Amino acid sequence: MQADIDCACCSGKKFQDCCQGIISGEQLAATPLDLMRSRYTAHVIHDMGHIKRSMQGKALKLFDELKTYDEWFMQCVWKKLEIIFTSPITKQSKDGIVEFKAYYSFQDTDHTLHERSKFQK
Repeated sequence: MQADIDCACCSGKKFQDCCQGIISGEQLAATPLDLMRSRYTAHVIHDMGHIKRSMQGKALKLFDELKTYDEWFMQCVWKKLEIIFTSPITKQSKDGIVEFKAYYSFQDTDHTLHERSKFQK
């Protein structure tokens, strides 16, 4: 993804000012929302490294890289990310909730992935 184009996460910011640094590993996500946006963008640009680096615990143990690549990267066209809710956070917060809808097309059919996810520092 070119740095000077709008970020795929629908933040209204340029990629270089939004998700690029988090995806590249040059900076940490400051909030759960920033991490969620970067994970969505990583799906759009097919960055498996960031997807894996930003997982932990049971989700990482159950992660199927081949299926993610074959289905979520190669067969999906990601269209839009809509943020529904983010939990309030402070500097002392250890985790946070982000509820979102990710709109995509799979095998010529439109779909919506609606999740309420917990993110930890």
